[in-house]
Amino acid sequence: MSRANAPFHRVWLLSILLLFCVTACGSAGTTPTAAPVATTIAAVASTATTQAVTPGATTIGLPTTTSATVTRAATTAATPTRPAGATPAATPRTTAYPLTVQDDAGRTVKVNQRPQRIVSLAPSNTEILFALGLSDRVVGVDTISNYPPEAANKPKISNYSSTNLEQLLAANPDMVVAAGITRPDVITALESRGLVVIVLKPADFPGVLNNISLIGQVAD
Repeated sequence: MSRANAPFHRVWLLSILLLFCVTACGSAGTTPTAAPVATTIAAVASTATTQAVTPGATTIGLPTTTSATVTRAATTAATPTRPAGATPAATPRTTAYPLTVQDDAGRTVKVNQRPQRIVSLAPSNTEILFALGLSDRVVGVDTISNYPPEAANKPKISNYSSTNLEQLLAANPDMVVAAGITRPDVITALESRGLVVIVLKPADFPGVLNNISLIGQVAD
């Protein structure tokens, strides 16, 4: 190659190299369009959602849910639960008359009909009657009965240690709840007039519970 043509060849080579660099750099620096990226994100999100709700699907970071699990959860939520140690509600019991019971004095007492007018001859008896919701049927109490407070509003027709028979009969009761301190002759006099007399004299706590059950049964 002659010295005269050397500059020309250098310019030609440089031009080819520059063109090659521009072409290569232009291809490498081309920014891809945003559409494929958005499409890919949407596809991934759709796939994740589908896997999260599809029975039997397993996804990292997402719990596996099956239709059976959902059904059990719904059933559990719909079924009422009873606290531990709780007992089912008791079925109301209706008394059938005539009824025969035995009181704390060992007496066999026959009750022909549901008592409507009751007299209590002891504070403990009065509390039992009120606790059983029979306050509206109590027509008289002894002078010491003061609990619950409503008992103080009931007619006082007898002393705790003695019974005024005439005053008691004037209350027109059909059942008298007596105590261990009630005199036997008073009980006999009341029964001779057709009154039901129940004697309560519990010796211990179970005896108190039995008395409550007895009066609840007799009074229906």
